[in-house]
Amino acid sequence: MIDIPLLMLIGSFAVGGWLVKILYIPKEEGNVQMDLWFGMGLIGLAGYKLTPLLFTPTLLLRPFDLWILNSGEIGFIVGLFLALLYFLFKHRNNWGTIKEDWIYLILLFSFGYTLYSLLRFEVYEGQYVGLYRGILGLTFLHFMKWNRNLEAWLLPLYAGGLLLIESLSFSRLFWGFSFTQWLIMLLFFFYLIFSYLTERRLRRE
Repeated sequence: MIDIPLLMLIGSFAVGGWLVKILYIPKEEGNVQMDLWFGMGLIGLAGYKLTPLLFTPTLLLRPFDLWILNSGEIGFIVGLFLALLYFLFKHRNNWGTIKEDWIYLILLFSFGYTLYSLLRFEVYEGQYVGLYRGILGLTFLHFMKWNRNLEAWLLPLYAGGLLLIESLSFSRLFWGFSFTQWLIMLLFFFYLIFSYLTERRLRRE
């Protein structure tokens, strides 16, 4: 059985990446960002799809079964961890752009997750969760395009709003939060860290 939700997710983020490139990123930086995202995506996808080998090594002898198998939350965690390591590795000699590149990554997440949510149009207990995500995401993306100087306000508002909306959806909880909520907090947490490092570097100069 083909993993349709995964294909929808990949397609949404592919379109989202293209939109971020043409709407937010200067032309001279576009290909650099696309290469970075492509590398992160490939490594993340490889980590996600190969995670079942950690529990069932014999799947290596059945590559088709391995490909169509849904790796679940653990696979996503492995894939995200590897993608994050790749992002940090690519910036090992160029920490000056890490905050800006991370913001582009947040915009990619916002576009991709917004498109994915609107495609699925999730409704749970009478709450149009997919529509709420879509409205919040499009509003955030509009104001980020309108005035990037508002990012210090827009990012926490977007993260907080999305955390609230995710609480309306049915999800498995891990230490009190869903997987998506942990991902949102991770994105915002690293934004704060990279913002601090960038400001510290600018003060030294």
